[in-house]
Amino acid sequence: RAHASAAGGTRPVDGSDGGVLAVTDGHRPAALYTMAADGKLRKWQLSVPRVNAVNAIGAGDVCTGVFSHKLACAGFGGSASPADAGAAGLCDAFAWGLAAASARCTYLRPDEVTVALTFRLRTHVSIHEVEVALK
Repeated sequence: RAHASAAGGTRPVDGSDGGVLAVTDGHRPAALYTMAADGKLRKWQLSVPRVNAVNAIGAGDVCTGVFSHKLACAGFGGSASPADAGAAGLCDAFAWGLAAASARCTYLRPDEVTVALTFRLRTHVSIHEVEVALK
């Protein structure tokens, strides 16, 4: 049931020269991992806005689409590794994706979402850097 999105264009997301992994898990907190070119792994936990979910079909697609759009608008995805380009911008882009996905869940039809609700829900996404536990 988890959904993952990788950003970085055609660049590998295996840490060989930086990368990003965004993981959602329904209403539970989402995680954003970055691996910088120097090998430093970082993790952020993002809260998911609470909504009266009616239908979650398409929420992962909406999250991925908005996340990707916000990254592109912020200039991510060029020749620089997204992990090296700025954690704040990455987290903000993912937070917008989570807000839009939550808004999507409030409607019965998968093609419905409102911009106004997405903007309101974005204010309810909190972002915290957390310790990375490697196994």
